[in-house]
Amino acid sequence: MGFAQTPPSTAASAPQAEGSGGLEEIVVTAEKRSEDVQKIPVAVATASGDELERSGALQLRDLERAIPDVIIAPQGAAVTMMIRGVFSTDTSPGSENADAINLDGAYLAKTQGIGGLLFDVQRIEVAEGPQGTLYGRNANGGAINIITNKAVIGEDSASGSLEYGSYQLLHTEAAINMAVTDDLSLRAAFHSLSHEGYLTGGQDDADEKSGRVGFMWKPSDHESLWATFDLATIGGNNAGTNVVFATPGSHVFVPSNPRDDSYFAEIIDPVTGAVQQTRTNEVTYINSHNNGMTLQNDYDFGPAVWTTQFNWRNFNSQSGDINNWADQYNPAVTGPYGTAGRNIVPQHFDSQSLETRLTSTSTTPLQWVVGLYGFHDRDGGTMIGYANLTTQSPSIQIANGNANIGEHAESYAGFGQVTWTPVDNLHFIAGGRYTQDIKDVQGIFTQFGAGPIELTPPKENSWSKGTYLGGINYDITSKSMVYAKVSTGYEAGGFSYGPGVNPAQGPVYAPETITAYEIGSKNTFLDNTLRVNVAAWIYKYKEYQTNLALFQNFIPGPPVLTATSAGEATYKGASADIQYALTRADLASLNVTVLQARYGTFVAPAPAGYTTIPGVPNAPEVLSGEPIFTVPAADGSFIYDHTFALPKGSLDWQGSVNFKGNTILAEDVEAGYGLVKMDQAAFYLFNTSLRYTSENGKWSVAVYDNNIANSLKYRSGAIASPSYAAPPGAYYEDAQFYDPRIIGLIIQAKIM
Repeated sequence: MGFAQTPPSTAASAPQAEGSGGLEEIVVTAEKRSEDVQKIPVAVATASGDELERSGALQLRDLERAIPDVIIAPQGAAVTMMIRGVFSTDTSPGSENADAINLDGAYLAKTQGIGGLLFDVQRIEVAEGPQGTLYGRNANGGAINIITNKAVIGEDSASGSLEYGSYQLLHTEAAINMAVTDDLSLRAAFHSLSHEGYLTGGQDDADEKSGRVGFMWKPSDHESLWATFDLATIGGNNAGTNVVFATPGSHVFVPSNPRDDSYFAEIIDPVTGAVQQTRTNEVTYINSHNNGMTLQNDYDFGPAVWTTQFNWRNFNSQSGDINNWADQYNPAVTGPYGTAGRNIVPQHFDSQSLETRLTSTSTTPLQWVVGLYGFHDRDGGTMIGYANLTTQSPSIQIANGNANIGEHAESYAGFGQVTWTPVDNLHFIAGGRYTQDIKDVQGIFTQFGAGPIELTPPKENSWSKGTYLGGINYDITSKSMVYAKVSTGYEAGGFSYGPGVNPAQGPVYAPETITAYEIGSKNTFLDNTLRVNVAAWIYKYKEYQTNLALFQNFIPGPPVLTATSAGEATYKGASADIQYALTRADLASLNVTVLQARYGTFVAPAPAGYTTIPGVPNAPEVLSGEPIFTVPAADGSFIYDHTFALPKGSLDWQGSVNFKGNTILAEDVEAGYGLVKMDQAAFYLFNTSLRYTSENGKWSVAVYDNNIANSLKYRSGAIASPSYAAPPGAYYEDAQFYDPRIIGLIIQAKIM
């Protein structure tokens, strides 16, 4: 996505009532330099700050409303992110995402707490496809660049917005820019967001408070130094799930209203209907603090710009939820709540990164960038399960993350990329990166109430990998180009939960590599009013990383998750991105992506004493040739925007629809059923908004209605077996849901 019309309007996403009505040039920094997005051989989806606001993207999980190629599912304090279907299923404390997330150019190793930082945003860029050369490891799906507003030299300005809507939604945001001297300016911004839970137990609520301050200093025409400092807190009840299906006899409560998740607050005997209250209001909760700093210096030597950036981030969080809550109420277990217990999950990490690079200022015949990168992360995470809510006795301690226990990661890389233009209109591109990763871990794994299993003293692994990019693009005209390229990516290996598929090695898994082949074309037609970009790709994986649920043989109890390498996998896809300015007042945008993702040969062994199928000892998980879950068959959006010119301003109407193709949300091997798949059929979500903007652009008022039909659709899901006293072969499915219908009002003003 990403479009605008010239001349610029006060609402960047809306067409201008006066002027040429042509599509405006979109400048991105996906290749570490400012470039017209139509001139580079990279599929880049963009959304301005205004487009984020119009789409209702207030939290990170809402980003797919504005950029449908990005799919997000909350996972406790973190989120699982997907670009073109590429994601990481490993949710252990030391895990890293398969899609690189960058805040103002600085890599964020974790997705925990990022949602609170999505404010005062200038734009978001999503470079699609492996970005292993310029962005390094953990960019197999692509790179998401969140670019915030920086202090502007010589400007005094202030702005603010107030939003109120359904579920007691209250969102405030404000920013001020102050010119201190002729070469120094300061900027400060804050954000607060709250709303009631979309589930009756209080889950799927919001409680965010964030602030960011920064400066811009230009001591000379050749040099600039800027910095930002931010702090974000997230509280409330966290994301929620609810049971949506259960096999007969599984003794699992399925509410008649899927959003009625009172079962989180009450354990119900499915036979007698007796309610056993948990006597606590904190059924689920989260309390996280994420703060950081980025400092960047740019010096223009003439033929090249030298950029050095330092980034530091610190995150601390504690969350909790009911565990085993879908099991049969079992009076034989000590305590009035049977098998119902609580998971307590404290997490913390501290990371620093440093990148220095030289970027050429020339465009022909050579355009290049070279640099060095270093990263350090100290990670700790705990998941402690308590057997029941009365005794609070420990049941499962998956990982411990105190001051001396956790994961330590270091990564070092050198990289370079060059574009050679031997003749007009013909461009060759080549790049490479060499990465060295070092990780060590020490921790304690206690499973099913058994004695401690020593994972360390400490275990250390190192991996190295070279990634490359090669391609060619040809300018058919000044407004049309075609390209073909091959690129590679690399997701670091690491340590996960549980015993691992090889107990002698522990829960260590190998790096994942991807080779991507892509062709595409970018075109602007009809006097700059029609833009058509298309792409098609094939991804080939080796050592595909995935989660594996292990059960102890013949011993009732919940599974222990571990990560494993699933051998080979193949992704195929194609996309079309079209924007058409029908008139000076009408703009239509269509984005469509189709996807297919399948495992190659995947037979994940079960270690001695474990199984992947409850009741079937030592059974391996076999998914060879099966579709990869959570990858939709298609996704996209359609937006239509019309501006009515008024004597004292303008009225802008926008209608949009987001759609998802059929999606296998989860798949699991269940005794007596074989491979069980949880499916979400294809669906559409409709939205509309109407905004009045004053003649001078100083203020605006908007009303909106998102998910007009109040459709109940699954965002993500899971399949599980009741842990205790359930009939053999019983299982249930639970899901997270997309937001319900939200009606709201937004008032925005520029004070100066």
